[in-house]
Amino acid sequence: KSELAPFPIAYDQPFDGTLAMAITDAAGKPVRTLVAQVDRQKGKRVESWNLRDDEGNIVPPGEYRWKAITAPPLDLRYQFSVY
Repeated sequence: KSELAPFPIAYDQPFDGTLAMAITDAAGKPVRTLVAQVDRQKGKRVESWNLRDDEGNIVPPGEYRWKAITAPPLDLRYQFSVY
């Protein structure tokens, strides 16, 4: 397999938390799960995509989009007892 230069995907993480990011094609079909529930700190970030799909194949030329979801870390709090 030939190596391609990674394609940078810049975004702004709004808070410390976890991030999942996926790449889709122009029709919205999933192409690659780039990261899944990884910790990221607040601020400007860059993820790198090597232009391969989930099976490791180089994707054909075209339009691709990224989608991400982020969530704050889980926080356990004692609220009250039920009796």
